[in-house]
Amino acid sequence: MRFKVNGHHHKGHVYIFVNGDDLFDVYLTSLQGTIKDHTEQGLYFDMLFDWIDKRIEYIDDYVR
Repeated sequence: MRFKVNGHHHKGHVYIFVNGDDLFDVYLTSLQGTIKDHTEQGLYFDMLFDWIDKRIEYIDDYVR
């Protein structure tokens, strides 16, 4: 799956793939396709939102 984001920390595309272990690999790329960040190991489904949010939009003021 691919979607475009425009957040505080990342502006570009997010790619989500299912790997051979039935876990998710996530890549953050520029609009030109340069990989800016990726998962070092597969993520479980319940970990996806937090991993993506922290790298795209999350700021500490949201906690208050």
